[in-house]
Amino acid sequence: AIVLFKTVHKYYNQEVILDGSVIAAALFSFITMTVLSILVGVLLGLLVSYIYKHTSISEFPKLEASLLYLFCYLCYATAEAFGLSGIMALFFNGVVLSHYNSYNLSTTAQTTTEQFFATVAVTMESIVFLYMGLSVFTGRFENWDIMFSLLGLLFCLIARALN
Repeated sequence: AIVLFKTVHKYYNQEVILDGSVIAAALFSFITMTVLSILVGVLLGLLVSYIYKHTSISEFPKLEASLLYLFCYLCYATAEAFGLSGIMALFFNGVVLSHYNSYNLSTTAQTTTEQFFATVAVTMESIVFLYMGLSVFTGRFENWDIMFSLLGLLFCLIARALN
């Protein structure tokens, strides 16, 4: 959704006429940004896993855990610096690291990183829901549609039930 938003935002202009060439360019931009974001995340995840496997960093658990956090931020910052989706790159970096790098961490670093990332995830989720809840009272609702709200709630419940 983030890559799609960035693509649509780049081509959003009242003066641009949507013809075949603009739609093809937007589709190419969307696919390119998606593939390159995934590639950045996967490659940096593999690089980090290689570094952790072939060094003796596990002898220093505090440094090991700290570097893991910094490598995750490096992935996000690298993707954003190239104009890609940092969140998508970070997601795929996390998938690769959880699959390949978790075995290379010491037990102390495994426990530390697991607890740290779980705590950060819960905290950020709470902040997002707090922000969304407060926006109900501060938002402007000139075009508010009850049917849209009810359908949104219905689709959320269906998605939650299927999950």
